[in-house]
Amino acid sequence: MFTVIDHVCGRSHTVDSHTLDVKLYHELIGDSGEDGPKFKVPDVLVITDLDPRKIQFVQYSQPNKDGLEKQLTAQHTKIIWPEKLADPVKLECLLTKEVKDCRNLAKEWKKTARTSLDKFLDVLLVYKHQILQDAWDGVMAQLQNMNISHPDGVTVAVEKVRFEIFVMGHKKFATEVSQSVEKIIGEIADELDRKNKQIKETTSPMKHHQVVMLSLTHFIDTMEKKYPGMKVMLDFKARTVTYEGLYGEVTSAKLEMYEMINAMVSSDVGDFNKGRYAYLQDKAVKQYVAGKMKEDKIMSVWEMQDNRFVVYAMTDDAAVRAAHILRDSVLETIVDVKKESSSLLSSYRWAIEERSIKDSCNVMVQMKVQMNKPCIVIYSTDRDAGMVRERVTDFLTMNTIYNTKLSISTGMLRFLQAHCVNEIRAIADRLKADQVSIDIDNLGVEIKGTEVGLSKAKMDIGNVIDSVEKKEHILKKPGITKLMTSEDSKPKVSQVEKSHGVVIVPSDESEDDVSGGEAGGGPTPAPRRRDGIQEMARCSQPNYHLMVMLGDITNLKVDVLVNAANKELQHAGGLAKAIVDKGGKSIQRDCDEHIKRHSRLLEGDVYLGKPGNIKCNFIAHAVGPVWQGGRNNEEDMLREAVLKSMEEANDHNQTSIALPALGAGTQLR
Repeated sequence: MFTVIDHVCGRSHTVDSHTLDVKLYHELIGDSGEDGPKFKVPDVLVITDLDPRKIQFVQYSQPNKDGLEKQLTAQHTKIIWPEKLADPVKLECLLTKEVKDCRNLAKEWKKTARTSLDKFLDVLLVYKHQILQDAWDGVMAQLQNMNISHPDGVTVAVEKVRFEIFVMGHKKFATEVSQSVEKIIGEIADELDRKNKQIKETTSPMKHHQVVMLSLTHFIDTMEKKYPGMKVMLDFKARTVTYEGLYGEVTSAKLEMYEMINAMVSSDVGDFNKGRYAYLQDKAVKQYVAGKMKEDKIMSVWEMQDNRFVVYAMTDDAAVRAAHILRDSVLETIVDVKKESSSLLSSYRWAIEERSIKDSCNVMVQMKVQMNKPCIVIYSTDRDAGMVRERVTDFLTMNTIYNTKLSISTGMLRFLQAHCVNEIRAIADRLKADQVSIDIDNLGVEIKGTEVGLSKAKMDIGNVIDSVEKKEHILKKPGITKLMTSEDSKPKVSQVEKSHGVVIVPSDESEDDVSGGEAGGGPTPAPRRRDGIQEMARCSQPNYHLMVMLGDITNLKVDVLVNAANKELQHAGGLAKAIVDKGGKSIQRDCDEHIKRHSRLLEGDVYLGKPGNIKCNFIAHAVGPVWQGGRNNEEDMLREAVLKSMEEANDHNQTSIALPALGAGTQLR
């Protein structure tokens, strides 16, 4: 090998007219010149395969930068930091010929410098987090508030163009911070998902007045215009609002709703019983009152709460004015009914008149007949109250039939029967418009008719009696009275009376007045049936039969059975317990579900529930009042419970109902 080299070196070499001096080169000892081998500094080492984020961390973390530079200096190396993230890292050799063993060190320098750099960087980690564009601002805001416990051990860098976050540093600290960043990103992403996701939410059941106020203020239309694409649905029956749209918009709309509800104010209407309140629930009446509210530029809602009638509005002034309008617009008028008129209230004539009165009213009117007083309770608006009362009073006056019997002497009574029948009949015919009828029997003259008719008839009959001449003849003959009243003389006396138009009355006949009266006692109870039920009394009319029964109410064969319930519908005693014992626990479960959905009942309320095993179609759980001395409208509440029970039965097309003695206390056995 050396022979070839020597041969080559011994030849002359010319390149581009230049003569070259070719000599053997020894790497460790320099050239073979007379001056000895020369030292050559290695070229700058350019490194392009490093993780630029690790370099970025070290470059901008002064303690780590100082540490790396110190470590490289010990290896005769200087790092040239990149000006840009994408620039390569350069290592410059610091060896000189003065350094001991410089030639050997220079030979291994690149490897040694790279190894030292890699060893320093190997303990570092880089975590990359990709962010959604919509989440960027939210994540950045959270990062600004994030606390980094060891800032010298970790750095967070952001790349907004590509929406990236880099966590760089020593393993322990970088991992800890990266996990925090990942959590922030996840939370912001979840929030964005909720906001950008179509959701459907329904509020919890609200109070009646709150739902109505939302409707009156056109809250639904306002929200749908404010948030295009969102649907808002108001359910009056369930008293809920359903929102369907983007999460953020739904949340904002609900917030506005609750702010409005919380701003509502109330005012107590005062003396306003349940009857007036029930009348106010009619659509036509509501429209009438709403019209008056509108004229006064008032927006309000009203409802009954624990026997208090309360009105709601958006301001105190509006609530007070609305309460005044309600008191003045919805009236209760009571027309007392005389005993003689009570039967008239179940007549066909009254039904026709009632219909006529209602048809002539501007707004719907309610008339309730109360037979226990008796009276007619009229619920009407202030516009119709006077007219309705006048017509009811006129009807009673013109149609109530009174009955009286005139006290007439026996002789005069016989004369009227024998010779004045046509005159009496003419009087009755003439007073037919006053419903007058006149009957003459051996006990007297009975007149039936209206109050006006009775007065006219009495006067006319009195005129007839006054026109009759009376003459007394004294016959002083022994036994004359006995003779005239004997059976043999009666035909002759009758013939004389008929032919001469007179009546002959012996002076010793009684002239006492005849007073009328009714005979007979009360109804006789029917015998007890096999099921233990006994019919105590009955009243039958064309449209209904009313029976008073004694026995176990659960054995009655009726469509609707009324239970005396409490407000919570807990059937723990009395009739309620007897019904559950016989009908099964499903009755109690049905009531529990109703209370859960609609809350407890009020006095006078009725819930039409399932019958369980009892042989009826429905059980009407009616809440009667607890007697408190009559100071809290107990009679009205009891009447309401009874009427509502029958109304519920009628609304469900049931034709028979059995009512216990509501409000009479707990049944004891």
